[in-house]
Amino acid sequence: MKVKATHLRANIFKILDHVAESGETEEIMRKGSMLKITPDTRARKLGALPRRKCIVGDPEKLVHHDWSSAWRP
Repeated sequence: MKVKATHLRANIFKILDHVAESGETEEIMRKGSMLKITPDTRARKLGALPRRKCIVGDPEKLVHHDWSSAWRP
């Protein structure tokens, strides 16, 4: 959707909410230049990490392990 800068100024929060919710780009005309407001669609750094199994064995044994012999308050 193309809007003028005055419309953007009057409706900035509505326009930003629309971009965030819809994922669509808003185009703003300002002094003969076209500006764009776009959502950030880059993948997050943690999402790019490979997933690996870290527990070898039965995870239930960790939950129900008796730690009382090792506990020294």
